[in-house]
Amino acid sequence: MPSNTHTIKFGAGLQKRSFFPKVTNLNETNFKPGINNIDFETVRNYAKDINIKGDELNAFIEDDIDLGDGVRVNGGINYSMIFADKNSRYSSLQPRFALLANSDNLHFKIGVTRMQQYLHLLTNNGLGLPTDVWLPTNSNLPPQKSWIFNTSFGYKLNNGFKFGTEVYYKKFDDISSFKEGGGLDISEGIDWQSSIPIGNGYAYGFETFVEKVLGNTLFSVNYTYSISDRTYADLNNGLKFPFSLNRSHSFKVSFTHRLSQFSEFLLNWSYSTGNYYSKPENITIDNSGRPTVVYFSKNNALFPAFHRLDIGFGFYNSFKWGKAKFFLGLYNAYNRNNPFYTELVKNNQNQALYEFRQYSLLPILPTISYSVSF
Repeated sequence: MPSNTHTIKFGAGLQKRSFFPKVTNLNETNFKPGINNIDFETVRNYAKDINIKGDELNAFIEDDIDLGDGVRVNGGINYSMIFADKNSRYSSLQPRFALLANSDNLHFKIGVTRMQQYLHLLTNNGLGLPTDVWLPTNSNLPPQKSWIFNTSFGYKLNNGFKFGTEVYYKKFDDISSFKEGGGLDISEGIDWQSSIPIGNGYAYGFETFVEKVLGNTLFSVNYTYSISDRTYADLNNGLKFPFSLNRSHSFKVSFTHRLSQFSEFLLNWSYSTGNYYSKPENITIDNSGRPTVVYFSKNNALFPAFHRLDIGFGFYNSFKWGKAKFFLGLYNAYNRNNPFYTELVKNNQNQALYEFRQYSLLPILPTISYSVSF
């Protein structure tokens, strides 16, 4: 601390990682003849251990200066390096800057950040359960990079009314994805790294909220608008397509009412547009009688809207040794069947026909918990 208004932080870290990625593809040849059951021994033989190293070194320095009247400047730089494999190393300088202003009723921030990530998340959002595979950077898989710009402000009135908003823009480079037309065959002796598509993308949007305290009751409303697109030379004929996890509109309402000094009632309702997924346009049958799915474009459809209601009661106690909380609630109170994934299945009435069917997870569920803190 050079002075009461000036603080410098610095540090360093080392992370040692080992990855054992496995992807197993199942089709009708993996089933035992005449038995509707998977041959798990065959599946085990497909899954070979592959040990990939991804050790990462990083160091940072951060400078925080108080300019007075609630205004602060925060700047810093991060240096990172990864030992990708025997043939390559990657390093990066990642600057960041923020200007912040705070008073009793007003909050304002504007900032810019450069980031580099050495871990890749491959997400398959076609037919079947979503598949996530984490892989480290290597000689054929460069680090993912981004620039993030954001600004926000908030205002609080003395009558318990509070509101705020944040606007952001993100630019992505060298982001990875699953290839089209099949899964990723991660096995020994196969150059699977070079078959991973590498592309670019961006995301932008804003989030706004309103809060109001009325006696023992807190109301909160939150709305988010977001757009996120991707472009890969090897996917979707090189055309731009929406990111699978993007939800254009998201709306949340929460209600908390203090029943007594030691109990409260909580209600949360959320609504959002559905995730994008690749909807097949047609099914053809090859010479062996197996179905082949035909796609015209990537992430060309939306799941139905997602919405859910959660309610619960919380009870608190204070003791000489600490605090305890008992919670009793209901998750997805009106049992909304929110779609999670879609699958190609045989028609129940005609086994010679195939159809696309959507599946849901987590119906109405009672929840109970007891926690203590010391």
